[in-house]
Amino acid sequence: MKRRETGFTLVELLVAMAILGIIFMLVTNWQVSTLNISARTNALSLRLSELNDVTGYVGDRVRSALEVRTSGFTVNKGSAPNGGQCDTVTPCLAVLVPVEEANVSGPALVYKQSFLQLIYRMEPRSTWSASDEDKVPDTWADNAANNVMLLREYYARCTLTVTECRNTFRNTTDFSGMNRYLVSDYLTSVDQSGGTITPFDAVFDAKKKTGTVTLRFQGKQNVRGTTYFIPPTGPYTLTVQARNWQYWQ
Repeated sequence: MKRRETGFTLVELLVAMAILGIIFMLVTNWQVSTLNISARTNALSLRLSELNDVTGYVGDRVRSALEVRTSGFTVNKGSAPNGGQCDTVTPCLAVLVPVEEANVSGPALVYKQSFLQLIYRMEPRSTWSASDEDKVPDTWADNAANNVMLLREYYARCTLTVTECRNTFRNTTDFSGMNRYLVSDYLTSVDQSGGTITPFDAVFDAKKKTGTVTLRFQGKQNVRGTTYFIPPTGPYTLTVQARNWQYWQ
């Protein structure tokens, strides 16, 4: 008796390959979707943590400030973006902060007081050149139309007496020759509803002889083709009392 050979027909093979292709496509799409969700979650979590750190950092400076200013001056007029202006395009917060440094003098430590002139300035990321601090290339963030900002700290030291440093800080109209450092990236000047964000708001209470500064920061980032605001409902806001601020500029 002749033995009959068994196997798959061409049609059966084609059907099996089609089914395997569909399964492979579904698995691939699921993996891509999972990776996208993971990347977005990690990026947004990191940005929210950074916002918290930045707000706390600037807030700590404000708490110990002797003087606070938000207008009436420029910073590094000849080199800073927007001509060093402090306006709605590049808002500023200037604080005068006392610091003490310990120096060894013989067998004893000698504490010497000086004062930091610090200016926090929001600047469009589109003005940030590769020759500045280490810049991460980002075509989307560097497009001025996306309103992505960075926060810089401008820094100088005053070694005069407290009265002289305060008078200098109050009366200076152009803080020039200041060093600058990047504090935060991927901030925005416009919130999710299209409203302008005021990052620095200083109010002096003449009756209580003290002042408060409100900080407002919101992140904005494009992750895998989708734009996110962090927090999604509006700027991260912190109101800080400047305990030593006794004069209104």
